[in-house]
Amino acid sequence: MRDNCTCSYHPNAWVTQSQDVVRCAPMRCDGMKDLNFKTFLFALVVLVLGSVAGRADIVRTERVESELVNEYSTVAPGQTLWIGLRQKLIPHWHTYWKNPGDSGEPTSIEWTLPDGASIGEIQWPAPKPIDVGPLRNFGYEGEYFLLSRLTVPNEGLGDQLDIRAKAYWLVCEEICIPEEGELTLSLPVDPSGPVADPIWASEIEATLAGLPRQFDGAAHITIEEDLTLSLAAPEIADVLSGASGFSAFFFPEKDGYIENAADQLIMAGEGGISLQMQPGFRIGKEDAPERMSGVLVVTNDVEGLDDAQVTAFEVDAVAGPVLPGTADRVMLEDGEPVSAFGIGLGQALIFGLLGGLILNLMPCVFPILSLKALAFVKESSEPARIRVGGLAYTAGVIATFLALALILIGIRAGGEAAGWAFHLQNPLVLALLTYLMFAVGLNLSGVFNVGMAVNVAGGGTGASGSFMTGVLAVVIASPCTAPFMASALGFALTQGTLTTLAVFGALGLGMAIPYLALSFSPSLINLMPKPGPWMDGFKQVLAFPVYLTAAWLLWVLSKQISPDSLFLVLIGIVCVGFGAWLFGRLPELRTKSWQWSGAAASAMVIVISLLLLQGLTPRESVAGTGEVTSTSENRLSYIEYSPETVDALLAEGKTVFANFTADWCITCKVNERVALDRPKVVSLFNEMDVVAVKGDWTNRNEEIARTLQAHGSPGVPLYLVYRPDGTGGSTATVEPMKLPQILTQKTVLDALSLEQE
Repeated sequence: MRDNCTCSYHPNAWVTQSQDVVRCAPMRCDGMKDLNFKTFLFALVVLVLGSVAGRADIVRTERVESELVNEYSTVAPGQTLWIGLRQKLIPHWHTYWKNPGDSGEPTSIEWTLPDGASIGEIQWPAPKPIDVGPLRNFGYEGEYFLLSRLTVPNEGLGDQLDIRAKAYWLVCEEICIPEEGELTLSLPVDPSGPVADPIWASEIEATLAGLPRQFDGAAHITIEEDLTLSLAAPEIADVLSGASGFSAFFFPEKDGYIENAADQLIMAGEGGISLQMQPGFRIGKEDAPERMSGVLVVTNDVEGLDDAQVTAFEVDAVAGPVLPGTADRVMLEDGEPVSAFGIGLGQALIFGLLGGLILNLMPCVFPILSLKALAFVKESSEPARIRVGGLAYTAGVIATFLALALILIGIRAGGEAAGWAFHLQNPLVLALLTYLMFAVGLNLSGVFNVGMAVNVAGGGTGASGSFMTGVLAVVIASPCTAPFMASALGFALTQGTLTTLAVFGALGLGMAIPYLALSFSPSLINLMPKPGPWMDGFKQVLAFPVYLTAAWLLWVLSKQISPDSLFLVLIGIVCVGFGAWLFGRLPELRTKSWQWSGAAASAMVIVISLLLLQGLTPRESVAGTGEVTSTSENRLSYIEYSPETVDALLAEGKTVFANFTADWCITCKVNERVALDRPKVVSLFNEMDVVAVKGDWTNRNEEIARTLQAHGSPGVPLYLVYRPDGTGGSTATVEPMKLPQILTQKTVLDALSLEQE
């Protein structure tokens, strides 16, 4: 046995082995005679230090080395200090946290203390997830410390304080072995004051610094299909500052709250982070817990540092909605942003440029772009003015896209779901746009044609007119969605503020590029017709598509407000027309006083038209049937969408076609006309017994908004085909086929035909 003795690094300790237990005691190895002089001096120093240091036994098994450690080498009466269990595991083996996860048993310690002494609870370090086959456990690998706070009695102490502990632990790799050890620690009593332990004081200090700290911000648990833990600033914001990426994992204090082996989807925002988890067996929608405690471990990579920083928080979350600004974007495990479309920032910027470019071909913007073309013709003889106008128009387009992005960011930070064309869900905005387009039409018809009114209509020759034309073009273009836009917007709305603004800016630049290029191309300008009397007639012709746009906006508004409110809007439109007519007659009035009176009357009538909008009330929905459209040979018959409806249909073995649309979405209406409401498509739906459901997003609907967000869509249209999996699956488990936003009859037929193959 002497030949196999090894020396522990703890002062005044060496090791011999007896079965599975190693005891430390003072002894001299036979090899001492071979020590040189320097080694002898070193051993002598260790022995001298050990004469005043606490003595501890080390227990070794084949897999784990265990011993008691202490913050101070000596103690004084009434002192408090940290002591604990140190364990060091061989590679690939692990022990368990207080919630062991899917299997295992936490380490426990039974203390035997002198009379009058007391000890606190174990301070558990943050665990790590440990995957073993299909299971996920929570525990420790390598070396770790389980610390407790010891209080020394004020009296009755002798020369030393003797502490005993019996520890039980389960150590596992592919198999699990229960082990135990009896440990002792003797600390000399020195009334003059404690002395820091030269070996363990720094290790204990480091362990204490890494313990989970209390999370002081708001924390909510929200249970719907998933369990979402959302945490707001200030703590998380401090940890994430300067991070190039981060990951997070939540360890519930009690078993059964989450499915441990399921992935935890990390979402982030400027207000904090959210983790979306699969509920465990203790969780039910009808019996949701009022609070949930646990440890959140956040790992962030700070630029300039070699190692990632790990911070753990003790979280006590209460039931409530997802906190605003905590779920704006989805993160990968390594902390890099990812979108539901699987594209990066570079692709999103390119898609934004292409989408903005194609947006010029959408029917929404034809009337406004015709006005811009008319302005180019007016200034064709002045290239410098055309270049200024092109730059101003570009600035107006990009500024409006950026403004829409900021509004969207603000709405989503407030905890509400919003997407592209969100403003068209607001009846007041629709009414104001209807007024505006009607006024633009009157301007083109020659009812009024003075000053800024001309510029707003897009017919002016100044930079301000070009800028306002750009603003108007974007606002009117919002009901349309061009190819590539969905991917770009879907990515942008899951990212941070700067990335979102960059993608929206690319959309604006793409939309403005044709006119910017035309304004700086003399050869193209020379091809334009010369100004002449024909322009007045052409300008008046352009008024009619603008009136048509106003009529369409009014039709959309009629789907959102009550008949009485619609009548108020119609009166307002008459007031706008009367006010515009008065404004156009001002130059004919002979005296200044009459002109001022006419201007005041015109302004008063316009104010009346605006005041009428205060009384708008929403349209009452007809509930109970769930029917959206009636059956027709050439039109699909829909039932109203809800996740529960789709779940029930899938449980019956039905294939479900989900159409998410809105009355203000022109792309949606075109798709229905050219691709869905076609005899071949309707016939195939009936032949295959496919059930069509419609999610109408004309008015705000949080349930539909959540569905759009879940499938990475920034807005409508969205088309999904759900097929039963034969196991009674639901929308939570069945992955639907996602169709493109621009449909053709062949696209729909091919998607449904896959069911027959």
